[in-house]
Amino acid sequence: MIRLAILGIALLGFSSTFYFMAPLFVAELATGGYPTLAYLPTYTPLPPSPTVQSTEPAQSMQGTLIAEGSFYQVAYQGKGVAAVYQAEDGQRVLHLDDFEVQDGPDLHVYLVEEDELEELNAMDMAGAVDLGVLQASSGEQSYPIPAGLELGDFALVLIWCVPEETPYTAAQLDLLAAQQDTPTP
Repeated sequence: MIRLAILGIALLGFSSTFYFMAPLFVAELATGGYPTLAYLPTYTPLPPSPTVQSTEPAQSMQGTLIAEGSFYQVAYQGKGVAAVYQAEDGQRVLHLDDFEVQDGPDLHVYLVEEDELEELNAMDMAGAVDLGVLQASSGEQSYPIPAGLELGDFALVLIWCVPEETPYTAAQLDLLAAQQDTPTP
């Protein structure tokens, strides 16, 4: 009887320890795929017909690349590419490709005006634009950029830990030459 009681207590202790410790060892992986700008209409090919179809290539729904940059270490090592795509109607999306950063509490994706991160604090984040909570610590993911936002005013894509007020990793955004002369809608 005593052996069964000890075994029961041991199993209960092991299962509770596992329940509370497992989130520390499990990382989420985003599988967003290539940026599709999901809010855009998709191209659906017409069924085969006996009439002659136009041989023009199908319109790309992936958008035009207008800015990009690679992630580098700030407080934690980050890797991957931050790319901004723009659709024909002017809608823009930030896409993180081959992205990875150490997981942390309440990580957010920001567009930041500052390009000096050594002394960045919560006060400097007042002019930053929060694109939302980081979907996962690794994998491909996309974030819509608010309309009317002048992309040239922002130097960095920053992964920021809100409770710790710490910049985790950042990517310097470089506008492509063709986009620097064109005003953003």
